[in-house]
Amino acid sequence: MTTRWSCSILAIMAALTWGLPAWAEPSHPDPTYLLVSKPPQRQRNEIRAMRAQTLRRLPQIAPGSRQEISRAAGYAIFKNQGATGEGLVHDNQTGRDTYMKMAGLAAEAEGGFRNQRLVLILAQRDILERFIQEGWTFGDQAGDAAQIPPDIKIYQITENGLAPQVSLQGSKFWPDETLNSKSRKTR
Repeated sequence: MTTRWSCSILAIMAALTWGLPAWAEPSHPDPTYLLVSKPPQRQRNEIRAMRAQTLRRLPQIAPGSRQEISRAAGYAIFKNQGATGEGLVHDNQTGRDTYMKMAGLAAEAEGGFRNQRLVLILAQRDILERFIQEGWTFGDQAGDAAQIPPDIKIYQITENGLAPQVSLQGSKFWPDETLNSKSRKTR
């Protein structure tokens, strides 16, 4: 029992000491804060801040991405920390944000799952609307291929830059009813 506690304490101390990369969120002093439900407005603010950080970083490592985003019907940005995540879809025409959840094997990449950002550029209006209204499932965990429509371009940002290959096999995205329930926020 003492060994388990010692290992847990060492792991927490190491995580707090080494922290996260500069482009990621700052370390939280309480590692259990993710287990506590946050008020919806705080969650919305954190997701919007994550979006801003990601939109600042993406053009630095993927030249031309800013133009792709501005020409598209909209975009989605997700924070992936393990097999789950959260984010939003932004409609470039209306300026409306729709908060989303993510689950499954989403954005599996070289180097594991730690603190990744997933950017989906939704080129066509019908794809954007379908993604917002119905969510999206890419393949399944049983081995069906994850079919990515040609009108969706995907960037995955890891701690080391862009992931060389992105797999959305078994990933599911859907609207977050709690965060979208009050009023639809714009930028």
